[in-house]
Amino acid sequence: MLKRIVIIVLLLSGTPYRATAGDSFEVTVDHRFVGPVLLKGGRLLAINRTLEMTQSADQGRTWTRIGPLRDAAGQVIMKGNVRPWTLLRLQSGAIALTFDIIPPGQESGLRKEGGSFFSQSRDEGKTWLPPTRITWPGSPANPTWLIQTRKGRLVLPNEYWRTQPMDRGLGVCTAYFSDDQGRSWQESRDSLWVWEDGGRQQGSCEVPTVVETSDGRLLMFMRTSFQRIARSESRDGGRTWSPVKLTNLLSSNSEIFLDRLPKSDTLLCVWNQASKREIETG
Repeated sequence: MLKRIVIIVLLLSGTPYRATAGDSFEVTVDHRFVGPVLLKGGRLLAINRTLEMTQSADQGRTWTRIGPLRDAAGQVIMKGNVRPWTLLRLQSGAIALTFDIIPPGQESGLRKEGGSFFSQSRDEGKTWLPPTRITWPGSPANPTWLIQTRKGRLVLPNEYWRTQPMDRGLGVCTAYFSDDQGRSWQESRDSLWVWEDGGRQQGSCEVPTVVETSDGRLLMFMRTSFQRIARSESRDGGRTWSPVKLTNLLSSNSEIFLDRLPKSDTLLCVWNQASKREIETG
């Protein structure tokens, strides 16, 4: 299965200059392509859905598979039905990877033998450290995109899907965080879902995405079934979160992504906007 992406060289280089029509191009990549990150020497590194590395030497125009993730002894660090989520350059210089392991037959519901894991490479992807578990065994957790704050904390937003009798279920969001470069993880105290008008309006929050603001707060956006993006904030690095509020950003029930423009205080949100008529007609 393939998907199409547009890679803009301006954003990858980190060097501000005036963009021209030749700065963007379209390329077909593997399904669940994660990354890329810029390696020392100018190559780009990405991870595909089989947890196999792929590199580009021409700024993303062509990609070559270079094999699975291996440890210092040459052993493959993880096998099975994997779903990579984030490839991130850390402040330490290491490259971090988060991914899910989903045992066969457990594509939804409890992941008794799987879960979400963290690994990192300190030599530009040549070798990887043994993965550390983020979620507990048997957890219905679904972490999304990892970030690192200015103070160095790793923050990983997360969604739980709670099924209920005679109902499609309820999405509840939290966040995991680590202060020791991913060796151990804690979870936020608060669980987040839509609760407005004293509880008269309740609903799911799903697929959270987090960014750090210029004053050090964490801002979380979540999709909902109310045709509006939900938001919450943390002032202590993700340990506690404010009650969820629906924003005035109209949105379909599709994933949202928050990020910061390089070397800037400007935040970027990408989402599928819903029109007034789409909301009125459901």
